[in-house]
Amino acid sequence: MEMLEQLILSDEPTQSNLALLKSKYPEDINSDLLECQLLLFRQMTEENSATSIEDIVVALQSFSSVARSSISEVMKVLKLLLLSPATNAVSERSFSSMRRLKTYLWSTMTQNRLNHIALLSIHSNHTVIAR
Repeated sequence: MEMLEQLILSDEPTQSNLALLKSKYPEDINSDLLECQLLLFRQMTEENSATSIEDIVVALQSFSSVARSSISEVMKVLKLLLLSPATNAVSERSFSSMRRLKTYLWSTMTQNRLNHIALLSIHSNHTVIAR
């Protein structure tokens, strides 16, 4: 995540970051094309002086669809950066819920019932009680 952010925010893409990106996403991103598009992207956002990802997203919203399509590889990197979860809180929440469920009743109930109760506990904000 940090490498993707540095790649987008830096003035000039470093070869080490591009090589790392190429090794991690070989089929998704064309690193040679990305290098050229990053330079073009820097020129397009020069007057905005983007210093954070939020600034870049705001600048991109002001671009036309033609301008965005001309930096397609940069858009892919931004999507990877914005859509990747920064933490694993969802999985930790699941384990915390299981720990709360581990009571005396847990040892006496069937596996099927335990699974259903665990799902209800984990997704309690989505649960609707049917009458």
